[in-house]
Amino acid sequence: MSLTYAIPDIHGRADLLEAALARIEEHRRCGQATVVSLGDYVDRGPDSAGVIERLMTWDLQELRLVALKGNHEAMMLDACRRPSERDRWLRNGGEETLRSYGSPAGDDFSVVPECHLDWIAQLGLMHADTHRLYVHAAVDPELPLEAQTEETL
Repeated sequence: MSLTYAIPDIHGRADLLEAALARIEEHRRCGQATVVSLGDYVDRGPDSAGVIERLMTWDLQELRLVALKGNHEAMMLDACRRPSERDRWLRNGGEETLRSYGSPAGDDFSVVPECHLDWIAQLGLMHADTHRLYVHAAVDPELPLEAQTEETL
């Protein structure tokens, strides 16, 4: 039987991500497993850049990573690519994220590497296995899965 582990809202806490991965490694003992990270990797905590980098450079051979996009990644992507969206993200933890990338005042958007934004842009919104559906936030029960919106998921 293959195991699946879900990790919710990390919010810039690379230390908690590493602790969760250590517990998963300890629990699964051997064999393949899947880790579904449910988004909100950035904002609020001190090391959003470290969290993104860790997920982008995933190297745990026995653990398959499925990384989903949360609303905080969507806000970050919008803010970094569309200046009109910056205030909203800054009010929701964006300053801490920019500081983690090396912006002392938390207001320099150019510090975010384009490869991080490209990685965020390609993140999926849902993952289904034999038994479960994984999303960041919710599913509209009135709509088929293929008609769900990013805002809902």
